Amino acid sequence: MAKNSAKQQQPAPAPVPVPAKRSNTRRRPTVLASGPHPVDVHVGSRIRMARLLAGVTQSTLAAGVKLTFQQIQKYERGANRVSCSMLSEFAEVLDRPVGWFFEEGEGQSPKTRIAVDPVIGERQRLTYELTSNFTKIASERAREHLVGLVRAMAESEVE
Repeated sequence: MAKNSAKQQQPAPAPVPVPAKRSNTRRRPTVLASGPHPVDVHVGSRIRMARLLAGVTQSTLAAGVKLTFQQIQKYERGANRVSCSMLSEFAEVLDRPVGWFFEEGEGQSPKTRIAVDPVIGERQRLTYELTSNFTKIASERAREHLVGLVRAMAESEVE
């Protein structure tokens, strides 16, 4: 048997598609460049408020939603965005409806509000901490002295 010396030609390989070159510009600014979005800060402050109202530590909340307390800190600051599923878990653990985390303060609506003031969230936290610890003071006399001290400090700020 004689071998056929003519080589059979194979079809040319298909050209490999070249991916389109991506632009180096982003549509949305990064958190590093422009800071956290005001809504992320607001939702984070509401997570913190709900946690404090529930009397739960960051570690306990973290265990409830299977995160670390450092991640809880980032969510509360607004540094990490809260996904819908994560917000649902926070709402369940903190016994709040999901919509509660978006509620505005009295007299404010999302359309009239320009930016969330992080100082307000901190003030709310400190007020809660002061009142919750105040109720733990057993001595009536000590509570009266504390009220007098706070009143004197507040009046000195007004002058």
